[in-house]
Amino acid sequence: MWGASFGLHGSNARYACEALRKGIQLSEKLRLTRIPDDYWLALFMAQKGALKITNRTWVTAHAKEKDFQEAWDRSMRANKIRSRIHTFLRVSGLPSL
Repeated sequence: MWGASFGLHGSNARYACEALRKGIQLSEKLRLTRIPDDYWLALFMAQKGALKITNRTWVTAHAKEKDFQEAWDRSMRANKIRSRIHTFLRVSGLPSL
């Protein structure tokens, strides 16, 4: 799960909010240049159990970039951030909520 193409059931709202708070704290601890909230959310939600894939929803997406170069630059920055997160996880593990 990465990006805007996922949703959560309302019964998971409290857990998701806590996961987002924890992700913000960890991003600050790792001194990330931005907070990859959807990435942290996916990592924490994976601890909760199996994910259900459904086609009963739809998403309208809007691109943040105006051209290929902007998309490439954003992707490269995101890869560096994910790399720092995974290095942290290898050393410390994902904390529980």
